[in-house]
Amino acid sequence: MRSVGCKVFPNRVTVRATGPVEDGLAVLLTLGMNVKNNYSVVLFLNAMGVASISKEDLLSQFGEQYKLAMMDYVDPLQNFGGLITARVMDTLELRRSVEAFEQFHRFYPYPPDYESKLRVAIDRGQEPRLFGLSVQAEV
Repeated sequence: MRSVGCKVFPNRVTVRATGPVEDGLAVLLTLGMNVKNNYSVVLFLNAMGVASISKEDLLSQFGEQYKLAMMDYVDPLQNFGGLITARVMDTLELRRSVEAFEQFHRFYPYPPDYESKLRVAIDRGQEPRLFGLSVQAEV
């Protein structure tokens, strides 16, 4: 797990992995909020071990999470707590993510190929301790 502090909501977050990286390594990216729940998204790294997400894409996904559970979340721009964390997901987390997808895909617009990428990661197996991560926030 790797964390980085950021005083304002980032314009872009980039995650880089070291270790036996293959295309599709699943990483959970979490942006901490000052109140209520944190927001998280799953990033799938490329064969070079890199994934990047823009502010617009983060806000779009966070907006969908907010719509699904309004009582659990707050405005991410107004309540960003300054901590960004990334960690490689283990096989149990990947399986639970597939279960959540199966339950909620009719109500939540998951990114394209989300389910298939999770299943590839499960089939390959992911051992978080084998990877190092770095997180860069651009403001």
